[in-house]
Amino acid sequence: MSIKLLVFLSTCLAIFWFIGEPPLPKELAEIKCVSEEAQSHSRVTYAKAKVFFLCLSGKYLDKPTEETCHIYDGNTICEKEGGRISLTRTIDNVVYAAMYEQLTHEKILTKEPTSTPDSLYESEFFTYFIDQPTKPGSHGDFEETETDYKFLMRDAGNYLPLGFTLLKGAICDRRASVSDSGYCTLDAKTNSLYWRIIIKIHKKAGTEITESQYRNELTFWRPYFNKLVDDPRL
Repeated sequence: MSIKLLVFLSTCLAIFWFIGEPPLPKELAEIKCVSEEAQSHSRVTYAKAKVFFLCLSGKYLDKPTEETCHIYDGNTICEKEGGRISLTRTIDNVVYAAMYEQLTHEKILTKEPTSTPDSLYESEFFTYFIDQPTKPGSHGDFEETETDYKFLMRDAGNYLPLGFTLLKGAICDRRASVSDSGYCTLDAKTNSLYWRIIIKIHKKAGTEITESQYRNELTFWRPYFNKLVDDPRL
């Protein structure tokens, strides 16, 4: 084999490797990975939507939900129709493409949640998506009713990216539970996918979590979520 041919083949392989991973938008490029072995990203088509998966092992680039669903064991939503994306923010405003439990396991975060009332606290954004016409409710529903323990944020749709329509919620915990966290949950849809979106704030059990704190988190996570999915109507 000639040297010129070797150079040509090497160049082709380099180009193929380069275009194998799509360029990340600025917001997503700032997100950190936990594992040195999982630094790749992939943009996968579901129905008409394109969804970014971050911090994947190389062998999962073509089937990212197999890796994410393995991590989130027990989520039936991952079995056939869709997948899950999880992001975690530290108290220093650093975002990781990982669950809170992964970060505590790697000692990136402390296991003790904070009770400070300021606007910076550890939080999680995670979302399940599934193809229509299956709806998120088939994988566990929630009551859209205010109680002594939960309140309804009726205008939560205002915090969703363009192209998302609020279907239900958001219903939010008034105080952190015994799991040292409070949840705010809503259902939404885009052109071809249904979404279950959850904001999780880590606080010591019994700590009040205000509506403004959930709103702060929805505002914080919106730019990231906006870049994770593209589901045009055309």
